[in-house]
Amino acid sequence: MGVVFGGDNIIDNVKVTNPNITFAKNDNSKQHLITAGGYVGAIVYGGVIFRNMDIVAKDSALTISNTVAVGEDVYTNLFINPYIGRVVNGFAIEEGTTFGKSTNLNNGRKNYLITQFKSKLSDDEKLNVIAGTTNIIEVPNAQALFMLSIISQSGMGYTDRNKNTCGYGHYTFTRNADYSKVGTATLTSDDKDYKTAISDYQRLEKATSREYEKKNSVMLKKYTKPSEKGLYEAKWAHELNKNFTVKLTGNGTYDLTGTGFRGINQLFDAKDSNLGDIKCDYTLSLTTIQGNDQTIKLDTDIKAYAVKITDNKSGSAIEIQDMDNYKYRTAFASVKGVGLINCSTYALTVNNLKLSGKISVKTYNNDGQSYVNEDLSTGGIVGGVQSSCTFSGITLTDLEIYGAYTVGGLIGKSTNNINISNVKSENSGVYVYGGFETGGLVGNSQKGSEFAVKDSKIKINKVEFANLDKGTKTWFGVGGIAGSANIKTTISNVQLTAYNKDSFIGSKKDNKPLATQTMNEGGLIGLSNGACTITNTSVSVDVYGSNAGGFVGINKNQLSINDCYYGGTSETSDCGVYGYTSSGGMVGTQNAAVTISKSAVKNATIGIPVAKTGDAGIKDVRAKSIGSNNSVNMALATIEALSSLKTVEQVARLRGKTKEEILG
Repeated sequence: MGVVFGGDNIIDNVKVTNPNITFAKNDNSKQHLITAGGYVGAIVYGGVIFRNMDIVAKDSALTISNTVAVGEDVYTNLFINPYIGRVVNGFAIEEGTTFGKSTNLNNGRKNYLITQFKSKLSDDEKLNVIAGTTNIIEVPNAQALFMLSIISQSGMGYTDRNKNTCGYGHYTFTRNADYSKVGTATLTSDDKDYKTAISDYQRLEKATSREYEKKNSVMLKKYTKPSEKGLYEAKWAHELNKNFTVKLTGNGTYDLTGTGFRGINQLFDAKDSNLGDIKCDYTLSLTTIQGNDQTIKLDTDIKAYAVKITDNKSGSAIEIQDMDNYKYRTAFASVKGVGLINCSTYALTVNNLKLSGKISVKTYNNDGQSYVNEDLSTGGIVGGVQSSCTFSGITLTDLEIYGAYTVGGLIGKSTNNINISNVKSENSGVYVYGGFETGGLVGNSQKGSEFAVKDSKIKINKVEFANLDKGTKTWFGVGGIAGSANIKTTISNVQLTAYNKDSFIGSKKDNKPLATQTMNEGGLIGLSNGACTITNTSVSVDVYGSNAGGFVGINKNQLSINDCYYGGTSETSDCGVYGYTSSGGMVGTQNAAVTISKSAVKNATIGIPVAKTGDAGIKDVRAKSIGSNNSVNMALATIEALSSLKTVEQVARLRGKTKEEILG
């Protein structure tokens, strides 16, 4: 099959003899967009279901001997792969006896991993979508969670009751018949399976009456539980008034390792494809996730080509444009996202959820070189969210989030209020890597009236960013809590600690901060544009960067620090702030009023800026005490810090390193 535009598509015990491709000998600047696979070139909507592939699969794959372009590390041809070239939206699964990585169809990780589904399930093992007085989606296991992703990605979760249409792509044929009698003399027109096959062939968008209630994808009928009326409610999961609560009802880890899980809600904009007038792009009506202390172990790997990258040095010049023919889907206000939930336009509440595993997003030029993408947000729970977020009781265990631009351990980018409480971490904690705005919890709190984080203990493995110097303005931030906080921010009763001696926040090379003039690095917040209050909070993690501060990299609004501490957890476990332009134990650079009281910098090194043209100190600000401006009040904030500063030699001894290693 060249391209799948929708519906059920079944490949059952089919062998493709010696699949091969040959590139035309001409100058083709779009050659990187060629899609090819042993069975399918591309899936735009709908999906492909493989059955009985144990004997035929190995002889039907594109291999390196056919074309070097199929190689796992050939990023100049992301969409040439062994069995399926590219999945835009939609899905591909192999039916088998267990859930996980496909047994017979190893498609590689370059674009899409084919997942094996356990084909025989009891009703209790199936995804259960309950609609009525209360709207609940019960998710008993990892396969059911993957099925929820399929429903949102493929279009089968959009059925229009008024227009009697389905969003399951342009060709909404279903495949519920057995088809075992095809080509035999026993097949007659009154055969039950023949009648089912005729019904499968009727495209829903051409149907009349209430055919939409009868027309069901084989995936819905096989892997979701019907209602008491025999309806498959997942077909209407997009409806605005549903406001579903997702409940993890199983016991044990929801392990998505080795699967093609790509989050809930669609990733790419395919509305210009050959879809007729069928609406396929939508967002599931999900407002709550009740984790019930269960663990979701992520394994999401997204690679694509750049759509548009702007040169920030000039502000408008285009470096790279239209390298890909499918853009990441804009969910709202230019926000595109990747996460457990890719993007959401709904107010989102998540509680008592354990999150582990990895999300990796990379964007390439057509020469196979990795670049950042200016408008893509990545988060452990949600990539981009339009309405308010309330997260409570979240545990981060060995969580790694790698993004192409704005990245956060929980939220990539938010355009509304955020309230986070009772977050903790286990084992190595959280590792976040971003292209620019990067935060341990939130990449960018862009809009709203309040961003609050409280009562949390977070272990930082690393929070770092790609060193791309794109100008001279202080536009971006990297922080242990948030990269950029652009609204009123409150942080209270929070502890940040380092996972090990190599842990840090910011960007460094050879133990030196990198020269990134647009970036600001803080133990809590990199760039603080809104009024900010920090209370009863400690940070014990190294900070490296341009304008580097123990709490805030740069503040551009009122900042209040009360009863806070930056420094090592003991005399033999210190940490430090190392700035290229400025270094501050509390604040790197100050552009607005700062109030500090009852706070200290202890067991810490405040490094002399590498550029040797900036400032270093407890804070690169004019301090203002609460109450009277006498020396006693000021001493509460600074004397302990001054007395605890160490020489380079002392730091070297404590860390078991030479002076030269510390200085780089």
